[in-house]
Amino acid sequence: MAEFRLSDEPDELKRAIKTPAPPLGILFPLEEEVETFDGKVFDIVERMPEFPNGGMHGMRKFIASHIPQDIPGEGQVVVGFIVTTDGSLANIQIQRSMGKQLDEIAVDIVKKRTKWIPGFQGGKPVNVRYIIGITFKK
Repeated sequence: MAEFRLSDEPDELKRAIKTPAPPLGILFPLEEEVETFDGKVFDIVERMPEFPNGGMHGMRKFIASHIPQDIPGEGQVVVGFIVTTDGSLANIQIQRSMGKQLDEIAVDIVKKRTKWIPGFQGGKPVNVRYIIGITFKK
């Protein structure tokens, strides 16, 4: 149980008992796993998968450059997939839909870049679940 108190008194802050946060892995397991097509799939690993050619910034540029000019609507489609041990993508699925047409465009964009840098756990490449949002604006 935790107790929180707001105060403007500097002396009260000095008297407060401060408890250090537990190490990562106690509250949130580092190796949450789910059995699937090719063994274990991790949600969090020591080294997460990376989009080649610029990491997150490169991925945003790649997505933006592949969104068609004549999109049928606006909104954010959330796409989930697994980055496998060889960097290919598997189990591409819509996590949050904005309609069939935008969903199809989002999946097509994800499929265009099939090779990623895989995630690593214990120094070995592992399958990692990854989720991205693709925002469509006219």
